[in-house]
Parts: sequence; C-alpha cells; structure tokens
Amino acid sequence: MEIKFFAGNKVLDLSKQKISIQENNSRVSDKMYTKYMFPFEIYQDEEFKASFGDYESYETFGLENYIEGPLLFENALTEAKLNIESVEGPYLTGQINFGFEDLPNWEKKLSDLNWEKFTVPDIHVYAREICSKTYPQTNFNFPRMNTSKYSPDDKIWDAFNGYYNDLDSSYNEMRRNYVDSSGNIFNQNIIHPCIHFLYLLKKCFQDVGMQLKGEVLTDPMFQDAYVFSGTEYFNKISQYQNAFAMSMNDYYNMENTVHYYEWINGLSFTRYYQRYFYSEEVPLDFSDKVFINGKFRMKVREKTGLKCKIQINGNDIWSHDQYYDSFQEVNLSFSLEINVNHANLKFLIEGGISNFSENYNVLEYSLKSSSIVSTGSTSDEDAVVENPNEINLARAVPDMKVGDFINIVRNWFNYEFMIYEKSIYMNKLGREPNNVKNFEFSEVKTPKRNLLQKRTFLLKHTEIDGDKQLNSMFYEKSGATINKAAVEDTNEIEINGYPMPIEKIKLNSEATATVKRDDSSCLALVFYNGLVNGQNNATNKPQATFPDLFYSNWEKWLRQRVNGVEYNWKFQIKADDLKVKISDYINCYKNIHIITSWTKDYSEDTYTIDITTETVF
Repeated sequence: MEIKFFAGNKVLDLSKQKISIQENNSRVSDKMYTKYMFPFEIYQDEEFKASFGDYESYETFGLENYIEGPLLFENALTEAKLNIESVEGPYLTGQINFGFEDLPNWEKKLSDLNWEKFTVPDIHVYAREICSKTYPQTNFNFPRMNTSKYSPDDKIWDAFNGYYNDLDSSYNEMRRNYVDSSGNIFNQNIIHPCIHFLYLLKKCFQDVGMQLKGEVLTDPMFQDAYVFSGTEYFNKISQYQNAFAMSMNDYYNMENTVHYYEWINGLSFTRYYQRYFYSEEVPLDFSDKVFINGKFRMKVREKTGLKCKIQINGNDIWSHDQYYDSFQEVNLSFSLEINVNHANLKFLIEGGISNFSENYNVLEYSLKSSSIVSTGSTSDEDAVVENPNEINLARAVPDMKVGDFINIVRNWFNYEFMIYEKSIYMNKLGREPNNVKNFEFSEVKTPKRNLLQKRTFLLKHTEIDGDKQLNSMFYEKSGATINKAAVEDTNEIEINGYPMPIEKIKLNSEATATVKRDDSSCLALVFYNGLVNGQNNATNKPQATFPDLFYSNWEKWLRQRVNGVEYNWKFQIKADDLKVKISDYINCYKNIHIITSWTKDYSEDTYTIDITTETVF
C-alpha cells in the first residue's frame, strides 16, 4: 500500500515506514474532530534533504516545521498536516494529522460563505411581503421576536417597542423608525432576517461542492425552523447635533453710535450709546435636512433699532429688523427646517445694549440633522437605527464556524454526519442500519467484553438568560429522568443552542418568540409558518427540546449505548484487504456492532488492528 505526503513538488514516501493510525468514530463523540495520527521516525537521506531541507544541520535556519499538503492513504487523497516535532542526528520525528470527515471549510466562518446580497425598494414593505411566504418559497423570513437586549431606559431605545420585525397597526408594512419635525429620534423597530435552518445547512456543504442528503431534509422538525443570528443587523447612523450659547460678552465689535441730539443752556450736545455686534458661523459639511431651534435675547434702548438674522450662504432665511420707541427686553424664538448641501449657517445680531453685571446669553440654538447622514463620531444616544433597504445574509448568521454549527446540530438532534464521494448524509442515529459489513474474519477466540449497563448520559442545553432554564434529560439503564443531575462518569452532551419559547410579554400584544440569549455565539431557532390573521408571530415547537426531543430523537440510540456490550480484540490483515471504514456497521460475534475506535499499526503492507466496538442490535 502506498502512503505518500505531497507538499508542492516535494514527496515524503512513508510506504515502508512502521506507522500507527489512530481513529475514533464521530457517532460516539460530541465533536467531529476524528483525525488520524501518524507518529513516525524517518532517516534524512540526501533525497529528503534536497526536497524538504537539511534539518540535521546546526547552521540551517528558517525551515518549516508545519507543512500542509495532500496525503495518499488507502488509495485516496485527503488534506493533511505534517508537523515535524524533533530532530536527533539524522533521524527526524514527525506526525501527520488528517481525516476526510474534517471538511475543507470546517474552520470557515459562516459569514464567509457565499451569501446573497441585494437591494430592495423599501425594506419595510419587502419584509412584510416575505412574511407571507414559507420555505422553500423563501430562504429567509422575518418572524416577530421579543427581545430585552435594548432597554427603553437608554435614550436611543426610548421609543423601541421591544420586538424585532414588528408590523405596524395596519399589518401592511414593518413599523418605521423616524425623526419628527423637531429632530427627535423614534427608534421603534429592528428589521432582522432569519435564514432557514436547512438553507444554512446546505450552504455549508455547497461551499465545498457537496450535496446534502438524508433524513434531515424531510424531518418535520426543520421545515419551519429559522436561525436567529443574535448579531446586530441594523446600522447606527449618527445624528448631527450642535448646541451653542453665545454670551453678551462674546461680541466681535462695539460702536459708539449717535443716539440723539439735545440743547442745554444754548449749547448742542450729541448723545451716544454703545451698539454691539455678534456673529456665529456654523459649517454644515453634509447634505440633509436640518432642524434649527433657538432664540435671540437682547435689550434695546428707546429710539434704537435691532437687527437679528439667520443666513445660509449669505442669504437670509430668517430676519428681524425693528425700531423700538422704548426700553425693553426682546426675546425672539425661531424654529426652522431647511435642506442644506454643504452650506454655511450664520447667526447675526446688530444693536442692543449690554448690562455686563447680568451676563445673559444673547443667542441660544440647537441644530439637528434628520439623521440620514453621518458627520463624525457621536454617542449612541444621538443615533438613528437604520433598517437598510437591502438583504445581506452574511450579516444574518451566527458568529461561528461551519464545524461549530454542524456539531451543534449533531448534539442537539442526534444526527450522524457521513461523507460519501460528493454527498453528505445526515440521518438520525438509532435506526436499524443497512449495508452491514461482514467482519467475522477478524474474530478471535476470546475477545475482551465489558458490559455497559452502568453507563449514563446527560443531555442539556446551554444556559439561557433568566432564572428559568430549559429542561435537561438524564438517561441510564433504568430509564430517563427529566432534570436529574449528572453522577460520576456521566457522559454529558451540552447543546450550544435553544428553541425560542413562545411568550406573551405585553398585555395588548400577541404571544410570539422570545430571545433568551441575545448574542451570536449560540444557535437560536425560531419556528415560523407564515402570516396568521395578518400577523407574523412565531409558533411553538415543544418537539425541539426535552422531554419531547428525547423520545423522538435520542431514546432508541441511547438505549443501544446503555444496553450494549463493548468488545475489544486485536487481529492482523493485509492492508489492501481491509475494506471496512470506521463509520461502517459490522457483523461479528453474532451481533451488529459499531466501531467506536481502532488503532492500525502498519508494517510491511500489513495492519495489526486493535479494535473497540459496541453491539447495537
């Protein structure tokens, strides 16, 4: 049997080496990391040094000790990783890790898969239209979901209704966020698409040219299941704000102006008063509607004039020009809306008198944009939550890797994961196997047997927010018990995911799904069957958690694992004659077995195999 490792134009031939291959069956593990391991020792001849480098020399630097490349093993090529661990004289010790079950994109982020991204005319109307459809008419949807992540005590969320995908009272479109005529922000709604569970699962395999097949495609559990990502799908757009107050001391010019003339004892006297000038300029380097609110405050003498102006690019948009007969305090309020395009805003005051002992403000104003543009950093309190007119599914998946997602599905719903050529088969574990391989040729007279009746299992969901946690299920030979604690040596299978419960959070609102762990690190499923009475509320699926889930998906399999017998024996076989894979069911010792693990020692074209199995039927 040929065993060769390739790295570019380099070849490491291990066909004549004594090596050991260790493998575990993913069916009996809560993780898919079932890589084979090759510890080996090789003599560095001149051909090796010419190809890979002289690891023996003390003067050699920069040689790689971690090399990736394909491995030819058991007549198949698979991706592998060579780790050179140590060197002693001319001998090199290394290890090769590989495994076809480790998909090429196992470490790839879900968001890096090839997702749709397109614009829509109006997301508020489009999302409502999608709500009327079901899978496979649509690969994503917009069910209404309650969340406590965004507190109404925070200014940015003081108008938030507490729901993702909240339809307005007409049920014709999603509720809109808006800014009123005074520039006040009302963030009422977050529009967040949820990708269909099966569509996401298929995408993981299509990414590497493989097709999903098996029972998972027709399981009623998943026909109405959607994935809530826990990510922030919306945009926060900063609202331009500027508030300013100008003191009476902030004048830029003062003139002694003729007030009046008078005659005293036949002599003419000219009376003057001090006239003050103020100016404030504000560059508006954006295009948007701006709300301008504030007031002028000045004191005027009798027989004097007062001018106050607001200008855009030198043109008056508001003005006051009046002559006053008597002394008085003038308060002039203004409230304006104006569209600007990279303009210069200016406030002007001409006239009035000042009493510096009072120190009042002659101008106060506040500016707010309508928040469809950002003009720099600002606090969250000044942000508008924008639901963009686009679908970008890369932003609507959990923050996890392909391998993490597949492991969660396996541990939650007890599905096997088998690769055959270009197909991925996912079927429930525990069903009666077909295509059982005859393995009687390997039998020895007295295999070691261990009874498994003391084995116990605990199935539990990850913790969710709040005091009320989801049910767990403990299983032993005597049967299943809900919410029983683990005992010594219990096999614990933790599910990093949960189904959203259906709750009526508000008195005058329909019950719908509630987000119980509003982050992106776990798998949250929401179940949705389209509009009912015009509303997009989620549905309840008790089958997705315990105890229902145990009896439909786990009981038969765990009964086999507890009531079976573990076998261990050792045998030899020509390497080319071994036609069984670790994922195969085998028939030997008058029972059907699964191979839980084996170690294959290879030497001179022969395997010496130390195998451990469990009876299942």
